[in-house]
Amino acid sequence: MIFSGIAAGATVLLVFVTGALWFATYRLYRGTVRAIEGEEKAAKAMSRLAKTARRTGERQLRAYVYQHSIKLTKFSLTEPMEFTVSICNAGSTPASEFECHGVAFLASLPLLDETVMPEPAEDLTVGRHSKGALFPGVERQMDCDCIDQFLGADVIGGINEPRPKIAIYVAGGMRYQDVFGRSHDTTFCEYMSGEDAVRLIEAEQGLRPLPPGFIVRFITSHIHNSFT
Repeated sequence: MIFSGIAAGATVLLVFVTGALWFATYRLYRGTVRAIEGEEKAAKAMSRLAKTARRTGERQLRAYVYQHSIKLTKFSLTEPMEFTVSICNAGSTPASEFECHGVAFLASLPLLDETVMPEPAEDLTVGRHSKGALFPGVERQMDCDCIDQFLGADVIGGINEPRPKIAIYVAGGMRYQDVFGRSHDTTFCEYMSGEDAVRLIEAEQGLRPLPPGFIVRFITSHIHNSFT
């Protein structure tokens, strides 16, 4: 009987010790799992932080090519008009594989949202420029001709209305790569101020001379202006 009681007590003690050992092991396991999960979360957070820092650094260092200004160099009612577009790199590093094209045309005002911008023909000597590099702070000039001519009084009348229905547009695009090997596209589309177009037409017709220092103003169109 004594041995039986001792055996029973030892069994109970063994069960208790085993239970305590299991509970300690479980707590150690849960602590290890939580530590691993914490390390994984920290690693993911560090990865996100590193990606954000890398993107921020690239944005600060990459090239940003844009159309700076448009200048009318020749106006005529019988011959193609000519324009010069100034393009700049406002970034901190060169733009490589830089190419650009531009063209002027007559179209409705405003343009339809689905309007497809014309491009200069491959055989034109102006309007399409080959690839090269554009360095920060450097200005590149692109010459482009108007692919349309004034077709008569109806076109002139459409420009000469209080709310013009026709405008003279200059549009184009640039494509380049930044120092990180990413490609970017910039498009632009502007139209000549209706008031300034009327003054040019009147001067060309001999009705009223242009004032000294006359500068043609251009207005940004509501479509085809993007920057990546």
